[in-house]
Amino acid sequence: MINSAAWLSIGYALGACFGATLGRMEWEKWRSGHPGPFFQGRTVLFEGDSSFQMTAQAVSDIIRNRLDVIIFLINNDGYTIERVVNGMDADYNDVQPWKYISACFLGVPKDDPSYLVFAKRTNNWRELFEIIDYPQLKAGKGFSMVEVMMRKDDAVASLKELLESGK
Repeated sequence: MINSAAWLSIGYALGACFGATLGRMEWEKWRSGHPGPFFQGRTVLFEGDSSFQMTAQAVSDIIRNRLDVIIFLINNDGYTIERVVNGMDADYNDVQPWKYISACFLGVPKDDPSYLVFAKRTNNWRELFEIIDYPQLKAGKGFSMVEVMMRKDDAVASLKELLESGK
């Protein structure tokens, strides 16, 4: 597991996801000729909208290399961690809204049933649970992105409490 708390670097996770998935693909090629216990799994990334905008080029690299990746894009309309730390109304934490779902299809190979691209937006828990049941998402094949709409101030209680205690 790779997470941004380890690096404290907004925007690095999408590129790290690409690199980790590419490395895993190479490793799986190598292991096919070597017996022994190996992990199984898939690459799943949880990324904020503002971080995604910093490194969106990596989506093109993921698709070009036909990597199997699932992204849950947390769309909270900007830098929520910075809002919690520096003030909820600081406009420098806003980002230009993107059509993230449409952006996933830029550069997608046409008529290639061997590499599927799936993208969907969720606005509530019911929609999220429905999307998690989609066959392509369950299979973990191709490129999938789920845009999860959140409020600007949505952060875990422990983070909010920690910051309140420091004031």
